[in-house]
Amino acid sequence: MFDTHTIAGGLFAHWADEFPLDVPTVFPGTEIDLADAAEWIDISLDAWSDRVRRHGGKRRVTLMLSVHCFAKPSTDHGRADELADAAEATLAGRTISIRDADESGLPIVGYVKLFEPQARDLSRSTREAGDAVRHIAVRIAGVAEEV
Repeated sequence: MFDTHTIAGGLFAHWADEFPLDVPTVFPGTEIDLADAAEWIDISLDAWSDRVRRHGGKRRVTLMLSVHCFAKPSTDHGRADELADAAEATLAGRTISIRDADESGLPIVGYVKLFEPQARDLSRSTREAGDAVRHIAVRIAGVAEEV
């Protein structure tokens, strides 16, 4: 089956296997206690849209993957930038195999091609100096294609 659940699962499995830093990652639908964490990442598949196809044709989906990198002020000021750079290196320009976890042997049911990233610093300052959490959002557009 090649649906958004399978596509998201494949992207998140790639992230879990390939992201090089030891940082807690919050996936959609999960809860993690981050009270004591100095840094963390929130990853989500924000948008997807089916492309027009002929009846019985292979499914093709455009998508937007977002990685939000957070670093508290107690860490190195550039740490959020390091997390964003690592996220880009892990995802940008990659072709990721999507496997069907419901089938034995985990057959490949499609691929996701991710394009160039766009990064934005969404940090907000607070009244108390040095109290703001650094927040950098990396968004990467892509196309998922059924095989």
